[in-house]
Amino acid sequence: MPNRMSPVGIPMFYGAFDLNTAIREIYEPDNAKGKKVASGEFTALRNLRVVDLSKSLPIPSLFDPKLQTLRNYYRFMNNFINDFTKPIERSDRAHAEYVPTQVVTEYFRHVYRTGDGAQIDGIIYPSSKTGQKAIVIFADSAACIDAEETQGSGALLRLDRAVDVSLEAYAAVEGTENF
Repeated sequence: MPNRMSPVGIPMFYGAFDLNTAIREIYEPDNAKGKKVASGEFTALRNLRVVDLSKSLPIPSLFDPKLQTLRNYYRFMNNFINDFTKPIERSDRAHAEYVPTQVVTEYFRHVYRTGDGAQIDGIIYPSSKTGQKAIVIFADSAACIDAEETQGSGALLRLDRAVDVSLEAYAAVEGTENF
């Protein structure tokens, strides 16, 4: 399945900074009865370089002599952030709605460099389901290790703790079957 930032066949690590957002990002609330999700807590094995798009950027004034030339950039980035927060119906077909965010994500992943020439490791963005912070890290399963493994070459994330969460129980705690 394609995702908001990765086309079919391009694996990336999607996460969130809180359990509710993580669950809401992956769960279609049709009926929680008898369903569960696996949740994990991860630690970055080094300082990750991420682009934080979790907040809109203020568009500089036309009268700001230092920043007025960046107006189009800020407008583009705000439109891009808005694309992240648009809810998209999940189905078995590829979504054309994902293409703009996938293209910009690939730019950040492969082309963009920090001031010291380093590549970006991921993007923080507002969840389309909760508005809270979510993250995509440009890592596949080979870049993730279990808690008891020694840090290998290229590993970015370590799974410290994994738990199963009953969606039925979780929905009851949240106060609604479809939270």
